[in-house]
Amino acid sequence: MIAGHKSLKYMKIITLVLPLVLSVQAAGQEQEAAGDFTPRVEHPAFKPGTGPEIWIDEAHHNFHTRGGRYRAFGDLLEADGFQVAASVQPFTSGSLDGCDILVISNALSEQDGEDWALPSASAFTPEEIAVVRDWVDQGGGLWLIVDHMPMPGCNNELAAAFGVSFSNGYAMVPGHQGALVFRREDGGLADHPITWGARADEKIGTVASFTGSAFRADPSFEPLMILPPDTESWLTASAGDFTDDTPREDVGGWLQGGVQEVGRGRIAVFGEAAMFTAQVARDGDAEVRFGFIAPAAPDNQQFLLNVARWLAPGSTLDSFSSVPVNRDWTFSRFTRPRYPAGASAADRSRPVRVRVAVFVKSDGTAGQTILLGNSGAAAFGEAVLEAAADWTVEWQGDPGEGRWIMTDHVFRDDEEGGGER
Repeated sequence: MIAGHKSLKYMKIITLVLPLVLSVQAAGQEQEAAGDFTPRVEHPAFKPGTGPEIWIDEAHHNFHTRGGRYRAFGDLLEADGFQVAASVQPFTSGSLDGCDILVISNALSEQDGEDWALPSASAFTPEEIAVVRDWVDQGGGLWLIVDHMPMPGCNNELAAAFGVSFSNGYAMVPGHQGALVFRREDGGLADHPITWGARADEKIGTVASFTGSAFRADPSFEPLMILPPDTESWLTASAGDFTDDTPREDVGGWLQGGVQEVGRGRIAVFGEAAMFTAQVARDGDAEVRFGFIAPAAPDNQQFLLNVARWLAPGSTLDSFSSVPVNRDWTFSRFTRPRYPAGASAADRSRPVRVRVAVFVKSDGTAGQTILLGNSGAAAFGEAVLEAAADWTVEWQGDPGEGRWIMTDHVFRDDEEGGGER
């Protein structure tokens, strides 16, 4: 969500997601960093000033900068022990040496920095894109944040280098007002080490976003935030210039957040920027608070920390695609899988293989676990067993320090109350 740009012509219609913010924009008010935000991190990942280096790009007419609208972003990461700095030079060979995580938020081309209207031009040269791609391949962590039009058009060439494509519009759910809240129970928030965290108190229940854009990605991309089925991308010719004839693109099921391992590095991509801020916008006595300080976003701060920790070198939040381990684990509870109608007693006694993500503590014991189910139906003999959607696994206690791994487990139908491989 972006406000206050001199070229915006908002309030052509009044049924937008954030009507109060749009009225602020129409009045020419700027959204600004909240002065009353103080980051608090109960369990910092690193000692102060000793963590990985995070550079926030400021060399591409970025709408969000370290000392501006992303002040809270940087302050929160510093409270977690990261070392945060501005990156003010174009990307060239060697220019990212020393950087562990590169944050690019709402980069713009020179022409789009002055006029938010079509056509949108790339914010990056082909040479810069090649530098960033190679840097990630060699182990860098890219955090790409792209808000609504014209940001997608300015960042699509860079995104394409990683198999990502943005719709250059506004991600809208017709009839919905207020922040868009992604929840695990309705399928909007995906299971992933980032959304589960490394400790029980780091688990993410909801993530709130504030308009933004939608993107698609290669099948290998791991989703975090999945847009509702009725989401549309409103394709304006200039930012905020909505009419009854504004084209709309169906983007239901597209992503607004996701991650991927690339070579020896990782990328995290998001279609909304205000979710990672603490900002206010005012119109007379009316005030809109969004990002970390929005009432709808109690978990956004922890979500940002989990993303940064996943991107960091030597992350304790490992990917579900990591290498399995060869050891047995015991779980506190599980329910039996469903078998096809007509399955024989012999078939029912055959073992069922499921995939489980296990959080392994630094002392080698098991902590949190997530049951993923079979990767498709599993064939044993002539019987095909249904994917283990009914199976559940619980964890107990504080997992402490450690890392996520993947492992396969085999359970039998005749086991009661708990089982082992």
